[in-house]
Amino acid sequence: MTTSGSEASPRKSPLVSAALTALSRWGCLAGLFFSASQLHAHQDSVGYWSIQVEPPQVRSTIRISILDLNFLPELDANSDGVLEYQEVSARREDIQSRLLEHFLIRSGDRTPETRVEKFRILDSGELELTLDHRFQEPPGELQLESAFHKLTDDRHQTFCQVNMDGELSQYVLDVSRPVEKIEVLTGWSGLARRASRFLVLGVEHILTGYDHLAFLLGLIILGGALRSLIGVVSSFTVAHSLTLIAATLDLVILPTRFVEAAIALSICYVALENMFVREVRYRWVITFFFGLIHGFGFSNVLREMQLPKSGLAVSLLSFNLGVEVGQLAILLLLFPVVLYLSRRRWHSVAINLASALMLGLGGFWFIQRVT
Repeated sequence: MTTSGSEASPRKSPLVSAALTALSRWGCLAGLFFSASQLHAHQDSVGYWSIQVEPPQVRSTIRISILDLNFLPELDANSDGVLEYQEVSARREDIQSRLLEHFLIRSGDRTPETRVEKFRILDSGELELTLDHRFQEPPGELQLESAFHKLTDDRHQTFCQVNMDGELSQYVLDVSRPVEKIEVLTGWSGLARRASRFLVLGVEHILTGYDHLAFLLGLIILGGALRSLIGVVSSFTVAHSLTLIAATLDLVILPTRFVEAAIALSICYVALENMFVREVRYRWVITFFFGLIHGFGFSNVLREMQLPKSGLAVSLLSFNLGVEVGQLAILLLLFPVVLYLSRRRWHSVAINLASALMLGLGGFWFIQRVT
């Protein structure tokens, strides 16, 4: 039996017929509506919280077992040891107010105006509450908090699913992690926030990706005109952007161990070229080739994030732009040093020492990644 709207209608069939119907539907789960003492013994309860984000409006649906209403005193009004539809419906206001205190949606210090749209008692023995949350301004971040375990027991878990701009995210809220913060990435403002986030991620990745950084330093250390070096670095960016996009979209996937080993070998090659060739023409060509390999390495970061299709192009473009910004920043920072060294007598010795160090690092990483 399902009731909806502002009233929960009682079952009108005879008592015997109602009992038989319940038995057939619930497979002899006669203990669905337990006595008060049984309710207090109920553990390992689970709740479900579905949230639809459409700024400035947020809609959510809470679904919990009626067994978890044991926090209400004297819910069994006639003290017959059985919870009935009428008894639960009669306490609607109490139930709603308590649930709204323990299922909270905020944006910073802002709390939305929340209205109960539906109060339903389902045939499955669950209570379903549909809520409408309205913010005065579109929120940039949502804070989801489930403290329902305070009303039941510490083992209670709330499975939370957030649908935002076609993207589904899932969380588990419990006593150890009752709060989850999510960015609201919808509309133009959402795309701008997504772009800035992945731009920063790209810069951070090139600065903390020591193998990529070693390869980049190997390209720069020989020196040359700044314009020429920018061309070499940009060639690397274009190449790794192609394979990064292909791998992130699952168009081309190479084994991780192979990619990581190949990246290590690319460092060894550039180091040897610096030591024995010195005057390297068309370095952008070999850089482009190795950039294709490095792109598969970059893609591992984004693949682990399981990027949603919504805004994917913005995420990839921003990440690549961030990598390019990081590379150019490193180039501009080191160019004066490289220029200074190129005018010293011991320039060749410095190149050999630096290249030998890079060769050792590349060889170490290669052995480490193939064993």
